[in-house]
Amino acid sequence: MNSSENLRTHENDRRFVETRRTHPRYWKTAAKLAAAVIELAAKNPSAQLTVGEIVQRASMNRSTFYTHGRNATDLLNKAMRIALEGADAPDPMIMTSADDRRAALLLAVGTVTDHIRQYRTVYETALTDDASADALFRNLTDYIARRLRLEDASLATVRGRAIAAATSEIIRERISAFELFNANDIVETLDTILISEVPGVKR
Repeated sequence: MNSSENLRTHENDRRFVETRRTHPRYWKTAAKLAAAVIELAAKNPSAQLTVGEIVQRASMNRSTFYTHGRNATDLLNKAMRIALEGADAPDPMIMTSADDRRAALLLAVGTVTDHIRQYRTVYETALTDDASADALFRNLTDYIARRLRLEDASLATVRGRAIAAATSEIIRERISAFELFNANDIVETLDTILISEVPGVKR
C-alpha cells in the first residue's frame, strides 16, 4: 500500500471518526491527522516527529493541529486509543466461573493482539525511542485495564491494572524480539508470572 492509499484507508475508517463531538468537519480533520501521524510513526518514533511534518502530510496548518493534540506523541496516542476502543467488542459476559473470567481475559487480550498485528510497524518503530514506546505501551495498559473491568465487574481495580501492565510488558518484549504471538500465547505467559493475580488461571 502506498502513502496515498494508506492515508485514504485511515480517512475512511469509522474508528477514527466516531466520537463524542458531532461536527463532521472536526472529525474529518481528526481522521486526516490520525492517518498522517500513523503513517509517519511507522517510519520514525513519534517523539522525533515534528508538527510541521504531520500538517504537511495532512495538508493542514499548524493551528488546526493544536486543536487535536499537543504534539506528535499525544496525537498518535489518541489515534491508537480510538483504534483500540473502536474495535468490535463482544457482548458483556456473565461471570459465573473461573473459566468465564479466563475467557474474558482472552477476549480483551485478543482485541489488543489484533490491534498490534494491524499497527505492528508503528510499535516496532516506537521501540527505537524510549519516550515514544513508553507512551504507546502505557496506552495499551490503560485500554486492557478498562476492558478487563468491563468484562468482569467483580475484578478489583488494582488487580486488573496489574494484569494489564503485565500483559502490556509481555507484548512489548515480544515485539522487541520480533516474535509473532497471539492471545493464547500472552495468557499462557501470564499463567506463569501472575498465577496469584489472574482470576481463573490454572497451572
